[in-house]
Amino acid sequence: MNERYANSMFIVFIVSWVVRLIYSNKNFNPNAVGDPDRYFRSFKFYLEHDFYTVVSQGSSLLYNVVISFFYSITHNVSLSFFCTNFISVLLVVGLGVAILFKINKKIQSKYIYVIVAIYAFNVLELNAYQKASNDMFQAVFLLAIFYVFFIFKEKTIPYKYFIIGVFAALCTLIRPTSLILIVLIFVSIFVKGLISNNNYKYIARCYLLFLAPLIFLMLIFHYPAIKENNKLGFYSKNFNKNLNWTQRNYLGIKRMQSGEIPIHKNSIFRKTTFAYVRNYLNENGSESLPKNQIEFLKKDPLLYFQMVVYNVTYASAKYFRYYAFLLVIPILCLFKQPILIKSKLPIYMFFVVILIISLVCFTLIEYRWFTGYGILLSLGLLYGLHFFKTSNLEKIFRSVVYSSLLIISVFNFLLTFFIKSSY
Repeated sequence: MNERYANSMFIVFIVSWVVRLIYSNKNFNPNAVGDPDRYFRSFKFYLEHDFYTVVSQGSSLLYNVVISFFYSITHNVSLSFFCTNFISVLLVVGLGVAILFKINKKIQSKYIYVIVAIYAFNVLELNAYQKASNDMFQAVFLLAIFYVFFIFKEKTIPYKYFIIGVFAALCTLIRPTSLILIVLIFVSIFVKGLISNNNYKYIARCYLLFLAPLIFLMLIFHYPAIKENNKLGFYSKNFNKNLNWTQRNYLGIKRMQSGEIPIHKNSIFRKTTFAYVRNYLNENGSESLPKNQIEFLKKDPLLYFQMVVYNVTYASAKYFRYYAFLLVIPILCLFKQPILIKSKLPIYMFFVVILIISLVCFTLIEYRWFTGYGILLSLGLLYGLHFFKTSNLEKIFRSVVYSSLLIISVFNFLLTFFIKSSY
């Protein structure tokens, strides 16, 4: 593939993304931010009550604290959410780009600008500032953790895992999905220790540095909720007493399974409301729907397995839309010897995230739940291309890179002008 063709593909790729972003924001008004999950109401409750009451009732506390700063300036709730999420987008892009360039200083990949562009546009395409949601805000802390994890060296900063523990504790003040991050870090510390041939004493020290601030700060931050409710003070989207999302998700999925409603995440949100769930329970009895994940598993293990397969497939298809055949490169890299090396750690972590989310969500996953974790795939791609730099496949991979840019560009134009999809 000649340089002129490669440059043309990259330009088409950039143009397709610019057009898509402009088109998707053409009618957006910062004074009319969407609020499907009632974060406006939660913010109002935060403003009107003290710390103890807010946490005991469940809140995205840190998110509300930052929003309140902008609210003190704008006196406009919608605009304050917009400012918080828009700045979060910029920080997630900036931190991710910084990580990629830092890593690239060592490997000097000629594809760095391609990978940076893919990463940045994938973050921007979420349009996180159009709705009141804390996914992107939490992603800022995820990126800060990944920066410390991949860039800081134990020799120069021996307490890097202490810093990670503090950031992870702060994440628990934002979203329940912070628990997925904690599991990921826990697994990654062990795998990194094995890769570095560290003894178990050293790995135990890393765990101590990570867990000590994490547990201590969580106990302080969530004390009101622990005391009053015996659980952490996460913001709850269960807006109806005596009903919960496990019941709603199970009923919605069973309706999809029977063909009653389309197989789509919105089928639960729009067509299986809490009112519908209440009517169903009134007609069929309180035991007709599982009240928690354990009951879900006992009642219908086959359905759970089907959901896991669906979610893994959905995640793979979604990332193919954003990476096309570039996904093949880090996957092939995993099978190349040696198996356990530091450069493969990001892609291992990425697959662990997909697996964890698919296993624990008990519903149809949403792409926004992966917000912040995309940097792991970008790093996996960066390392993967470097891994095959001197192999006979290098020329083939060059064609794969720029052909994939063309495929992604086609997706962009189709989804912008011809195909309306909310998947």
